[in-house]
Amino acid sequence: MKNLEIKNTGSRLEVEGGWLNYSIEETEITLDVVCATIPRQGIGTLLVKELQSIAREKGLKIGLYAEPCALCSETNIDEDSLIEFYEKLGFEKDEDDIDGKLLSWK
Repeated sequence: MKNLEIKNTGSRLEVEGGWLNYSIEETEITLDVVCATIPRQGIGTLLVKELQSIAREKGLKIGLYAEPCALCSETNIDEDSLIEFYEKLGFEKDEDDIDGKLLSWK
Protein backbone atom coordinates (compact mmCIF):
# COMPACT_ATOMS: atom_id res chain seq x y z
CA MET A 1 0.00 0.00 0.00
CA LYS A 2 1.30 3.42 -0.91
CA ASN A 3 1.72 6.15 1.71
CA LEU A 4 -1.70 7.64 2.27
CA GLU A 5 -2.35 11.02 3.84
CA ILE A 6 -4.92 10.90 6.63
CA LYS A 7 -7.14 13.94 7.06
CA ASN A 8 -8.49 14.46 10.60
CA THR A 9 -11.51 16.76 11.02
CA GLY A 10 -11.80 16.17 14.77
CA SER A 11 -14.58 13.62 14.45
CA ARG A 12 -13.66 11.87 11.23
CA LEU A 13 -10.49 10.39 9.78
CA GLU A 14 -10.44 10.28 5.99
CA VAL A 15 -8.07 8.65 3.57
CA GLU A 16 -8.32 7.65 -0.06
CA GLY A 17 -10.43 4.50 0.04
CA GLY A 18 -12.00 4.87 3.47
CA TRP A 19 -13.05 6.82 6.54
CA LEU A 20 -13.62 6.45 10.26
CA ASN A 21 -16.07 8.40 12.43
CA TYR A 22 -15.38 8.90 16.13
CA SER A 23 -16.27 11.08 19.09
CA ILE A 24 -14.13 12.13 22.03
CA GLU A 25 -15.74 11.98 25.46
CA GLU A 26 -14.23 12.88 28.82
CA THR A 27 -13.03 9.34 29.60
CA GLU A 28 -12.88 7.60 26.21
CA ILE A 29 -13.02 7.85 22.46
CA THR A 30 -15.97 6.15 20.83
CA LEU A 31 -15.29 4.59 17.45
CA ASP A 32 -18.63 4.93 15.69
CA VAL A 33 -17.88 3.36 12.32
CA VAL A 34 -14.97 2.50 10.07
CA CYS A 35 -15.49 2.01 6.35
CA ALA A 36 -12.97 0.84 3.80
CA THR A 37 -14.43 1.31 0.35
CA ILE A 38 -11.59 -0.77 -1.02
CA PRO A 39 -11.74 -3.87 1.22
CA ARG A 40 -8.78 -5.89 2.45
CA GLN A 41 -6.11 -3.40 1.43
CA GLY A 42 -5.11 -2.28 4.95
CA ILE A 43 -7.17 0.92 4.91
CA GLY A 44 -9.34 0.00 7.90
CA THR A 45 -6.25 -1.04 9.83
CA LEU A 46 -4.51 2.22 8.96
CA LEU A 47 -7.49 4.27 10.18
CA VAL A 48 -7.91 2.34 13.43
CA LYS A 49 -4.18 2.60 14.17
CA GLU A 50 -4.37 6.35 13.62
CA LEU A 51 -7.25 6.55 16.09
CA GLN A 52 -5.23 4.47 18.57
CA SER A 53 -2.42 7.00 18.20
CA ILE A 54 -4.84 9.84 18.99
CA ALA A 55 -6.14 7.93 22.01
CA ARG A 56 -2.60 7.25 23.22
CA GLU A 57 -1.71 10.96 22.95
CA LYS A 58 -4.82 11.92 24.94
CA GLY A 59 -4.47 9.10 27.49
CA LEU A 60 -7.91 7.72 26.61
CA LYS A 61 -9.26 4.28 25.83
CA ILE A 62 -11.33 3.50 22.73
CA GLY A 63 -14.73 1.88 22.97
CA LEU A 64 -16.87 0.49 20.17
CA TYR A 65 -19.87 -1.69 19.43
CA ALA A 66 -18.87 -4.02 16.59
CA GLU A 67 -21.47 -4.02 13.83
CA PRO A 68 -20.83 -4.06 10.10
CA CYS A 69 -21.35 -0.66 8.48
CA ALA A 70 -24.61 -0.45 6.55
CA LEU A 71 -23.09 2.33 4.44
CA CYS A 72 -20.22 0.07 3.34
CA SER A 73 -22.07 -2.82 1.76
CA GLU A 74 -19.21 -3.43 -0.69
CA THR A 75 -16.98 -4.75 2.10
CA ASN A 76 -19.38 -7.59 2.97
CA ILE A 77 -17.78 -8.24 6.36
CA ASP A 78 -19.74 -10.34 8.85
CA GLU A 79 -19.86 -9.65 12.60
CA ASP A 80 -17.46 -12.46 13.55
CA SER A 81 -14.85 -11.28 11.04
CA LEU A 82 -15.29 -7.70 12.20
CA ILE A 83 -14.74 -8.66 15.84
CA GLU A 84 -11.68 -10.68 14.80
CA PHE A 85 -10.38 -7.60 12.92
CA TYR A 86 -10.63 -5.45 16.05
CA GLU A 87 -9.12 -8.15 18.27
CA LYS A 88 -6.08 -8.34 15.97
CA LEU A 89 -5.64 -4.61 16.62
CA GLY A 90 -5.61 -5.13 20.39
CA PHE A 91 -9.28 -4.60 21.24
CA GLU A 92 -10.80 -6.83 23.90
CA LYS A 93 -14.39 -7.91 24.48
CA ASP A 94 -16.21 -6.53 27.49
CA GLU A 95 -16.79 -9.54 29.74
CA ASP A 96 -20.10 -8.09 30.98
CA ASP A 97 -21.53 -7.57 27.49
CA ILE A 98 -24.30 -10.05 26.69
CA ASP A 99 -23.87 -10.28 22.91
CA GLY A 100 -20.06 -9.99 22.78
CA LYS A 101 -19.98 -6.98 20.46
CA LEU A 102 -18.81 -4.36 22.96
CA LEU A 103 -15.02 -3.97 22.69
CA SER A 104 -12.41 -1.63 24.07
CA TRP A 105 -8.77 -0.78 23.57
CA LYS A 106 -6.55 0.67 26.28
